Amino acid sequence: MVVKIPCEKNDDKNFLSALNGFVDQLTEDLEPTDVYAIRINEWFDHKWLGYSGRGIIQFPYSEPYILAKLDERFLDRLIFPPFNPNQVTAERYWKLQKRGVYGGIEKPHCIYNQKLEHNSYNWHNLVEAVSSSGVFIWFSSNSEDSERGSIMVYAIEGIEIQTWYASFSQESGWGIENEISFQNENMGK
Repeated sequence: MVVKIPCEKNDDKNFLSALNGFVDQLTEDLEPTDVYAIRINEWFDHKWLGYSGRGIIQFPYSEPYILAKLDERFLDRLIFPPFNPNQVTAERYWKLQKRGVYGGIEKPHCIYNQKLEHNSYNWHNLVEAVSSSGVFIWFSSNSEDSERGSIMVYAIEGIEIQTWYASFSQESGWGIENEISFQNENMGK
């Protein structure tokens, strides 16, 4: 069995076909032990790549009226992006059974808790704690109506972590419009 993400209502078949082709190539090239696919209810942009959430930044030596402020956080160690549980419509998981053959698992480790929590709880949800050989793929649904799609990937093998984001549009024939990638061998330490 190969990893196949099913098409659902309001998914553009051409975008899903491109996504599945990309996933096939990724699993063939990297041969990860674990593959997770997380469906997000709408298109999302590149700002989620490596994003850890918002946190309070202290200013102990500033004017007395500014003691702290909310700011975006990007941590040294890669955590799962803090998507609101309402945005996550499905999580699928496949495990490598033998070379090139993946099987679905009924009760995998869920990355996203279904209850809403402050994103500071997510700061301990490390990618490396879930898998030491895994590919995590987030993709947007509703691509038929919005005429655009997005894919984000975190690939981990030991201490090497690669992240990648791309946005696509129907207007460009579902070709890549924007692409960002990052690799850090020490992020998982």
